[in-house]
Amino acid sequence: MVGSIFQDGKAVGTFTISDDAYAATSVESKRMEVRNEDGTPLLSFKVERRVMPDEPLVPWDLELTREEIERRMKEPSYTFEEVKEMLGWKSHGTYAGPSPRFGN
Repeated sequence: MVGSIFQDGKAVGTFTISDDAYAATSVESKRMEVRNEDGTPLLSFKVERRVMPDEPLVPWDLELTREEIERRMKEPSYTFEEVKEMLGWKSHGTYAGPSPRFGN
C-alpha cells in the first residue's frame, strides 16, 4: 500500500507499507516505529484505524463486530499443512504444473 504523509494538513511525502505490515494493525491500535537500515529509530506513531460511521467493518458480514473479530483471533488456529493432516489428505509429491488427470 502506498500512502501520503501530511504535516499541518499539507502533503509532504509518500510511504510504502507491505500488505503484511498493514494487516498487522487491522484489529487494534498499536505503537509503530520506522527505523533505518542500521535499526536506529527514526520516528514512532500510533496507528488508529478510522471506520466511517456508515461503512460496515466487514462489508460481507454486517453483523460482525470488532469484539467478535478479537474473540475469533484468540481461538486456536491451524496451518494449511495441519488442516490437510486433520482431513486425511495425502501428499502426492511436489506440484509440477497442470494435472493430466483434468486434461489441461
